[in-house]
Amino acid sequence: SECIPNFQQLCQKSPIRATKTVRVTMDSVAKLLRNIPYLKVIHLIRDPRPVVLSRSKAYTFKGKNSGDNMTNEASLYCSRVLKDVLLRKEMEKRLPDNFLEVIYEDFVHRPFSQAQRIYDFIGHEMHPDTLQWFITASNQSESIARAWKDKIVYNEYEQIGIVCKDLLKELKLHI
Repeated sequence: SECIPNFQQLCQKSPIRATKTVRVTMDSVAKLLRNIPYLKVIHLIRDPRPVVLSRSKAYTFKGKNSGDNMTNEASLYCSRVLKDVLLRKEMEKRLPDNFLEVIYEDFVHRPFSQAQRIYDFIGHEMHPDTLQWFITASNQSESIARAWKDKIVYNEYEQIGIVCKDLLKELKLHI
């Protein structure tokens, strides 16, 4: 009961307010932009192959014993992300200063330059503590980001690549 008012005061005083959302659609972003025209959107996207692989390990995944179900999951995921990417690119034509695309793998491989892009995008300097955090965390994050390559079999890699070829091409990721 004491924390919320304190955080509200801090938030209201801050020149930046950030919210991380998962699986928000660009349809929702379009509605937000109508009410908040100065909204800055960082669209973080990951290669679909590790995403689908991760989902295939989840308890609720229906395709644990079926390549067809993994393919269906890839199709659903990639069509949703592709739709969002294309819609975002349309909105970017009208509002070029409101959007920044960040590919997760690029961020992991080049964290300093990608973080600088983000800070430039929001118009703020990177705090020295943030820079120090990147120095500490960057080695571990790259190994985590690459771990999926040791867990996926070639057939799954190929299947997801075929199903998601339009998204991979749009994102300029290796097919």
